[in-house]
Amino acid sequence: TELERVRRTGVAFDREEIVSGLTCIAAPIMGPNETPVAAMSVSGPVGSYAPESQAHALRRVCSSASQQVLRMHRMLEETRQRTLE
Repeated sequence: TELERVRRTGVAFDREEIVSGLTCIAAPIMGPNETPVAAMSVSGPVGSYAPESQAHALRRVCSSASQQVLRMHRMLEETRQRTLE
């Protein structure tokens, strides 16, 4: 199914399903426990934008953002623990 492919590849495509003439690629930004906390997407006009060409770069950007989210989460947890001591 489409959802299985999205889980396997880490990206989702919108090929004029929402807006005629517009195509899009999106990827999640993950937080603790591999829970999606946000997403990034790139859209462009059909015919002059090939979202598949952006898959690798978008995965890298979202992976980096996910790492930042996890670092921030750890810092907040450490601060919370120190406050409780």
